[in-house]
Amino acid sequence: MMRGTKTLMLLAALATAACAKEKGDTVEPKVMKTDAEWKAQLTPEQYRVTRQKGTERPYAGAYWNHKELGTYSCVCCGQALFLSDTKFDSGCGWPSYFRPIAEDVVVEHRDTSHGMVRTEVVCSKCEAHLGHVFPDGPPPTGLRYCINSASLAFHPLAAPPPRERPLAVGDAVPAVFLETAGGETFDLQEASRRQPLVLIFYRGGWCPYCNAHLSRLREIEEPLRNLGFRLLAISPDRPDKLKETAEKHHLAYTLLSDSSMHAARAFGLAFAVDEDTLAKYGEYGIDLEAASGEQHHMLPVPAVFVVGTDGIVRFAHADPDYKVRLDPDQILAAARGLAGRP
Repeated sequence: MMRGTKTLMLLAALATAACAKEKGDTVEPKVMKTDAEWKAQLTPEQYRVTRQKGTERPYAGAYWNHKELGTYSCVCCGQALFLSDTKFDSGCGWPSYFRPIAEDVVVEHRDTSHGMVRTEVVCSKCEAHLGHVFPDGPPPTGLRYCINSASLAFHPLAAPPPRERPLAVGDAVPAVFLETAGGETFDLQEASRRQPLVLIFYRGGWCPYCNAHLSRLREIEEPLRNLGFRLLAISPDRPDKLKETAEKHHLAYTLLSDSSMHAARAFGLAFAVDEDTLAKYGEYGIDLEAASGEQHHMLPVPAVFVVGTDGIVRFAHADPDYKVRLDPDQILAAARGLAGRP
């Protein structure tokens, strides 16, 4: 359940905090409370783990299999500790992260309890016991911060505001986070900074018009790559549905899940499917809730955007007629125009 390697630190609140520290602003004082005060604030399990260095049972905590986007903070003092895009499935039964939100939010201590030598991790602000860190994590750090759920509080990432019209040429790509077929978090703005993008919004793997278009896009994948572009196709489908679509149509380019429809809303493409259409879909065996895993009954208007490395839309096409799709040659021509190639 790797939640991606691209940081959510671009969130304004966290960026502001980081800048304040760099400028030498006053560091917040440590939180010191009496044992009685901690007991009054925390649940018995939270107190046992954080103040008495206890360990919760594996696969029993609230966050070991938690996949929502957001920030994990210290349950005792509220200091932000970990981001969801650094969370991964280690198979150990406890929430695992490959790095903290900043180096100074945790402190490490040598732990020789229980006949073992380990490295304990505590909150730098209130000294709450969090868990341990091990040198068997994934890239880029190779570390596994094995943390008790009882030590954490979760704060979900707010959805971007919806737009009344589709993004147009000159508009900036919004800050949205998608999910890959492998369950990793994908930061769209960060991706656009690395290389120009061609974004394809489609309705889902259940739509024959979408599937035909996705298959045709294979014709321009290599030419786009030679121009330095990355081809991304976005739909409300769950990650496992993306895998089915990619395998069925032999797609090598990246499919991304927008099951929450946050991205489609932010791009001005989202619309609600009416009850009559939902009933008709049901007659054809199409279940939008099963496809997305959500109950919003929303779909995106099929669209194409070409985005530069400055995050600005350089080409845009959206047509509410789901039967109309932009010819791949036109998409390639738009990319060539941005690249300055004939």
